[in-house]
Amino acid sequence: MLPAQYAELLESYLTDRYFRIKQDDAYSEAKKIQAGVPQGSVLGPLLYVLYTSDLPEREENTTATFADDTAILAVGNDNHESISKLRRSISRLQDWTAKWRIKMNEAKSVHVDFTNRRISYIPIHLNSKVIPYANEAKYLGMTLDAKLRWKAHVKKKEGRTPSKIQKNALANGETVGVVNPEQAYIV
Repeated sequence: MLPAQYAELLESYLTDRYFRIKQDDAYSEAKKIQAGVPQGSVLGPLLYVLYTSDLPEREENTTATFADDTAILAVGNDNHESISKLRRSISRLQDWTAKWRIKMNEAKSVHVDFTNRRISYIPIHLNSKVIPYANEAKYLGMTLDAKLRWKAHVKKKEGRTPSKIQKNALANGETVGVVNPEQAYIV
């Protein structure tokens, strides 16, 4: 059991909170926050993890969660089997989110079939909306392509690395020479 003083502290942290929007020098009317934790707070991510600790998982699938990012991996002998497993997991997840009043963002969801086989597209729904189908998905900073070859991830990172190295070097008064796209030397 949580000591009363901690419970009161948490209650004050989570209740009677308001927000308003500032544009230039004008402020909107204050509105009460109905749910959630203060954005950017230190305690927010911990409270979210505790709140969602009973996230439903199916033994037939793998669910990976980090903060509020969740990925479901359904594996099957063919596309129909994996889609069937995925649909069951999504159904349980929708029931759970309704129970705990958590809104899933369909617009940030993506459906990727990770396979080397030729398959036919089978739509997946989340909250009665079709999840967009894609050949790659970004999860926790990694770009995963449908063939799991890492080409898309490497290509996206490749273009960013030299510029980050150059910015750091310039800040330190150094010069940078790039020999090839895979190597950068600081002089």
